[in-house]
Amino acid sequence: MKILDGVLTRLLGRRRRFLVDPLQRRLLFVNALYFWGLVLLTAALLFLPPMAVLLAEDAPFEAQRRAAEEMLALHQRFWPATLLVFALFAVHTVLVSHRFAGPLVRFRRIWAEMAAGDLGARVRLRKGDYLHREAAAFNELADALELRVRSAEAAAVACVEGGARGAEVPAAAGEDRG
Repeated sequence: MKILDGVLTRLLGRRRRFLVDPLQRRLLFVNALYFWGLVLLTAALLFLPPMAVLLAEDAPFEAQRRAAEEMLALHQRFWPATLLVFALFAVHTVLVSHRFAGPLVRFRRIWAEMAAGDLGARVRLRKGDYLHREAAAFNELADALELRVRSAEAAAVACVEGGARGAEVPAAAGEDRG
């Protein structure tokens, strides 16, 4: 996959890595299998009729000659066009996959930051990315979590400073519970 990253970097420019998530590699692989399966089916439908004429022992020479010319013409047009379409398909797959792989990478980074204690970390996505609703929901959850933790911390500090009894802490920490 590093070879593919290098080729895409040379073709499309500034990114250091085009496949930023293992999910992208799987998607590209599955799409390539799907594409080549369709190519083989299409090739069979195009090439089998003239091939049948060529292989028929009782076919007249002129019919076999026309079938051979048709096969050569098909090969000359079909395979270069197929390779071009595959290249475009692969580039499109990578570019589209960035619209959800990038957000997934950002989500993982934010989760790690929050696990390390940074409760102010929030997910920010690019305009063209997918998963904006999920990012908004996550940020809403993070806001609520941060509010509860800060409230619990404030209640704990108040208890320690004021010499309050421990029974008051849960009420202060859980005020916004429904």
